[in-house]
Amino acid sequence: MDEPETAFDNALLSKMRVDYWYKAARVIGQVQADTWDTGVETPADFFLAGRLQVLADAGQIEARGDLRRMRYSEVRLAPRSEK
Repeated sequence: MDEPETAFDNALLSKMRVDYWYKAARVIGQVQADTWDTGVETPADFFLAGRLQVLADAGQIEARGDLRRMRYSEVRLAPRSEK
C-alpha cells in the first residue's frame, strides 16, 4: 500500500457516531466496501483494526472489547471535551 498509514483514519471515523456503539467488524467492512470501486487498494481488515486501536489510544474513539477480535469488539466516536 502506497498511502500513509493514516490514509483510512477519516474513513473509519466517518462510519461512527458518539451516541452509538458499532461492531468494529461493521466499521471495517464498510470502509473496505467503499474502496472496492475506487481503484484504491482495499486495506486488509487487520490493518484497519490496528488503525482503530491507534485511534482509541489517541482518544479519538472509544473502544470496548479486544480490537484484535473485530466481531467481538465495539467502537464509537469519543465525546469532545470542552476545554
